[in-house]
Amino acid sequence: MTSTTIKAVNNNGTPAAASGTTTKNTANGRPRGIARLRDLEAQALISLACDAISAAGDAGHDLHTAIYRPEEGGEADTGRVLLDALACLETADHYLRMLDGILIPASPDDPGPEPA
Repeated sequence: MTSTTIKAVNNNGTPAAASGTTTKNTANGRPRGIARLRDLEAQALISLACDAISAAGDAGHDLHTAIYRPEEGGEADTGRVLLDALACLETADHYLRMLDGILIPASPDDPGPEPA
């Protein structure tokens, strides 16, 4: 398994530390200023993406039950459940693309992931 270090960037693509905004560490070693905001943004986006993926899995499970064991799943509206699963996946895709927009490779030697 490989490990990748990430850095937060500003909207214009420059590293947060190069933006001219103070990013000195506080007494507890955490970044502050725009670097801290970008860290919080990355954390929030990955959490939202994981929640959306989990919700899609839950909807997929409900759909599976409705199809394979209709007696256990009740009269589930399979069309609605399918649309819910798809909406959750689209939402996860959206959050992951937003996250991609704020992450850059840790070093010039690491080109990062291939664009989709």
